[in-house]
Amino acid sequence: MTIIFTTKDVKEAETEASRIGVLSNGRLGTIDAPENIKRRYGVGYNLIIAQLITTSDFEKVIDDIILQSDIQNCVKTSSKEQKLVYQVPQD
Repeated sequence: MTIIFTTKDVKEAETEASRIGVLSNGRLGTIDAPENIKRRYGVGYNLIIAQLITTSDFEKVIDDIILQSDIQNCVKTSSKEQKLVYQVPQD
């Protein structure tokens, strides 16, 4: 039997389903077991910071702000095209 339901809560999806489908930009991106999805896409949030005003020390300023913040174990995963991406753990 197949039942389809929607949620934004990964923990709820894990509890209720043996397979999870992930929509991205209105398209089905993947269908897999919850543990495989978590392994592939990570757990937590992506913090994306875009530079609107040109400044030469943008990345250093943002890195300093992140270091001084209450965000623990934040890791920069991308730095290109005036955009910084940090992975922030959920817990």
